[in-house]
Amino acid sequence: EDQKKGKALQNRLSKIESQIKQLEKDLQHDDKMLASNYDKHIEDAAFFVAYNKKKTDLDNLLMDWEIVQEEIDAL
Repeated sequence: EDQKKGKALQNRLSKIESQIKQLEKDLQHDDKMLASNYDKHIEDAAFFVAYNKKKTDLDNLLMDWEIVQEEIDAL
């Protein structure tokens, strides 16, 4: 039972980690876009809405990662 739960949690953790990596990559790309052409992007409301959503999603995934990791540690 614990082994099954542990495997399921590990799978969940891996999925969260890959989502975190992708979001970090996307945000890094957005940061470069901002740095190279700030004036253009500052006027683009959709860019910032998407940018802020990615940041929020990343924060939520980091919290999820922590919770799942604690569950694994508790097994």
